[in-house]
Amino acid sequence: MREYETVIVLDPALDDTRVNQEIDTVQSVITQGGGEVLEVQRWGRRRLAYEIRKKREGIYSLIRFKSEGGVLDDLKRRFLINELLLRHLTVLSEGPMAPPSGEEHPHGDRRGDGPRRRDDGEHGEGWRPRGPRRYEGGENG
Repeated sequence: MREYETVIVLDPALDDTRVNQEIDTVQSVITQGGGEVLEVQRWGRRRLAYEIRKKREGIYSLIRFKSEGGVLDDLKRRFLINELLLRHLTVLSEGPMAPPSGEEHPHGDRRGDGPRRRDDGEHGEGWRPRGPRRYEGGENG
């Protein structure tokens, strides 16, 4: 079994009991498919980066689980027919995820940290990052 994370964004008009029902439905799909729910984080109401179906906010939740690949197909099918769900994203998990907040990351400020490149030949001799090509030479250059 592999470990996955699913983030769902629900309609902001839902009350807490309805949000809990939607999360319970997702959990039951996972467990009925032979998976195991590891953690549920309710991130709450947050402003969306852009409008979705004329909504400016959404109710976010993260569900971490272990399952086989067949469960993902069933989840996706259910997500697509659920009109209360504004967006969803399922990815392979890389471990526990902290809720988005103003709290400091346990390893310091990680914003902007991309993959690190080593200069010891990881990419081969003479490798350099590609950037915009500059015109060099010529009359107008």
